[in-house]
Amino acid sequence: MERGAVMIVREWPKTIETADGIICNPTPGQCRQAGYELFVPPTAEEIAEQERIIAEQLQAHTAEVEALRTDYRNAVAQFCTVAGIPIVAKFEDTTAIRTAIETANAGGNVQQILGLTQLALTLQNVITELRRKDGDDAWSRI
Repeated sequence: MERGAVMIVREWPKTIETADGIICNPTPGQCRQAGYELFVPPTAEEIAEQERIIAEQLQAHTAEVEALRTDYRNAVAQFCTVAGIPIVAKFEDTTAIRTAIETANAGGNVQQILGLTQLALTLQNVITELRRKDGDDAWSRI
C-alpha cells in the first residue's frame, strides 16, 4: 500500500504486512498505522441531512427548469405578437420563425426584423439551456 493512502475496511484485518514483517492479530493502532481505517456507517441524522440537501437541490433544479420553460413560452408569445401571427404554446419546428423573419425582411420593417431576430436568438438560447438542464428530450415537456 502506498504511504499516506487509507483503506476503508468493515473490520480490522487479521494480519497486516509492515516494513518490519507480518503482524498477526494487530491492534487497532497498528492497523491505523498501516493505513487501515474502519468504515463507520452514517448515523440517521447524517442520512437525513444528506436527503434534505438532495431534496433542496432537486427543488432548486425543478424551479430553474420551470423558469426556463416559462421564459420559452413568454418568448414564443412575444415572437408571435411581434410577427403578427396567432400565439402558440411552442414552435414545432423553425418554419414559422423563418417565415416570419422572411416576411418582415420582405416588408422592410427594420424594427420588426430586429425584434424577431432578437426573439429568435432568445428562443434558441432558452432551448439550449433547457436541453442542458433538463435533458435532450426537454422539448417534449414544454
